[in-house]
Amino acid sequence: MSISLRCPPSQALSSFSFQGRNSRLMSTASDVHFNFRSSFPHIRASSSSSSSSSSSLDAGLSTELDAVSSFSEIVPDTVVFDDFERFPPTAATVSSSLLLGICSLPDTIFRNAVDMALADSSCCKLENSELRLSCFFNKALVNVGGDLAKMVPGRVSTEVDARLAYDTHGIIRKVHDLLKLYSEIDVPPERLLFKIPSTWQGIEASRLLESEGIQTHLTFVYSFAQAAAAAQAGASVIQIFVGRLRDWARNHSGDPEIDAALKRGEDPALSLVSKAYNYIHKYGHKSKLMAAAVRNKQDLFSLLGVDYIIAPLKVLQSLKESAISPDEKYSFVRRLSPQSAAMYNFTEEESMIIVHRLTACGNLKALILTSCRINLVLVFTILPTMVLSIPFAAICTSIFATTALNLIVEAIINAISTISVSLTTSYYQSLLCFVVLSAMHVQSRSCPLTKWDQLSLASAMGPASVELLAAGLDGYVNQARRVEELFEKMWPPPNV
Repeated sequence: MSISLRCPPSQALSSFSFQGRNSRLMSTASDVHFNFRSSFPHIRASSSSSSSSSSSLDAGLSTELDAVSSFSEIVPDTVVFDDFERFPPTAATVSSSLLLGICSLPDTIFRNAVDMALADSSCCKLENSELRLSCFFNKALVNVGGDLAKMVPGRVSTEVDARLAYDTHGIIRKVHDLLKLYSEIDVPPERLLFKIPSTWQGIEASRLLESEGIQTHLTFVYSFAQAAAAAQAGASVIQIFVGRLRDWARNHSGDPEIDAALKRGEDPALSLVSKAYNYIHKYGHKSKLMAAAVRNKQDLFSLLGVDYIIAPLKVLQSLKESAISPDEKYSFVRRLSPQSAAMYNFTEEESMIIVHRLTACGNLKALILTSCRINLVLVFTILPTMVLSIPFAAICTSIFATTALNLIVEAIINAISTISVSLTTSYYQSLLCFVVLSAMHVQSRSCPLTKWDQLSLASAMGPASVELLAAGLDGYVNQARRVEELFEKMWPPPNV
C-alpha cells in the first residue's frame, strides 16, 4: 500500500505555462509547501511487505534522496517561484504569510488574484470595515488557492484564521464560507484541506468537519495528547514541528513528556513523532502524519517511514548530491512502519492519555473496575484459589493482547458488566473482573477512543505544547492582521 498527497489521476489538472519567469517570491517554512516533480523525484511511503524494519538500497537507486524517497513522501518547505515549468509543484498551502509575500512583490503571478479579491463587488458593498476586510481576506485566500489548484494535481491546504482558534463554531463557519467560495470557482472539496490550529476547539471543529466529508489539516501539534485527540477526531493530516519542539527542550525543562524522553536517552521531538505514528497505525486511525521543521539529514533518516516529511531545500539538495553505489554496505533503515506500530506498547502514562475521559461505555467500565479492586481483595484473602487465579490473569492478558481480538473486547466487557450485576458471589464476580483488568492493563485496547473536553486536553498538555501552541497562534494572528492592514491601504485597487 502506498500513500501520496496526489489526488487520483482523474482529478489532476493539466499543466500550463506561466509568464513572468523572473517573478520571485520567497515563503517562510511551514507556510507554503510544494513537492517538485522535476527537481526532486516523486516520493511515496510504502507499507508493503518489503518495508521491514531494515531495508537495503535497490540496485537502481543512485542518491540518498532516491533512497529515502522509498520510505516517506518528502515535501520542500521553502519555495521560489522562479520557473514553474522547471519546478512543477504537486501540492501547496495558501496562508496569510503567502498573501503577505504576494502583496510585497507586485510582479508575482498571483498578484492578479489578490487584486481581483479587492475588486470583488460583494465585499465592496459591505459598510462595516471589519467585515469588508474579512471578506477581502477570504476572497484572496480562495483566489490564490484556486490558481494553485490549477497548477498542482494534489490538494491545496487553506489556512483558517488563527483568531478563531478557540471558537469551534467560528472555525466551522469559516471553513464553510471558504468552501462555498471555492465551489464558485469550481474547485471540488476533495482537492482541498483546511489548516486548523490544534486547540481543543480546533480539534473538535476538525471532528465535526470530517464527519461532513471536509478534509482537515491540524497544525501546531506538540504533545502526544494533541496527536491522539487529533487522530481520534479523524483529521486527514496531523502536523508536528520537530525543530521547534527540540528548540524548546534545549532551553527549558519541566515538561513531563519531554523529561521522560530525555531520561530514556531519546530526542523528545523524534519520540513524539514516533509515538503519534505508532498510535495512529496501532489503532487504525485514518490520519496521515506530517513531520515539519526538519533541520538536517539525520532528522530525516530518523523519521523514515512517517507519511510526510517537510524538509529544507538545502537538506534535499544535499541528499540529491550524495551519490550511492549499488554495492554500498550502508543500509537505510525504516524507523516507522505499520508492522512495528502494531507491536508497540505504550507506557502506563500514555495509556491513561489514550483512555482519558471515556465515553458512556468507559464510565461503565470505571464502575466495574472499582468493584473489581474491592472484590479482588476478597478473592485473594478468603478463597484459596490464588494459584489458579494468577495463570487465569495471564491467560486473559494474553488473549486481550491479541490484535485480532481487539474489536470484540468491547462486547466482552459489556457482557461481563451485565453478568456481574446478577452474580452474588464475590469469587465469580472477581474472576470476571480479572478479564476487565487484564484488558485495561494491556494499554486499554478495549476502548481506545476518547471524549475530550477543554479541561481534559489542557491537563494532558505539558508546558512545551502550551507555550509553542500559543507562540504559533500569535504569529499567525499577527500575519493575518498585517494582511488586513495592507488590504486596507491597497483598497480600492487602481482598476476599481
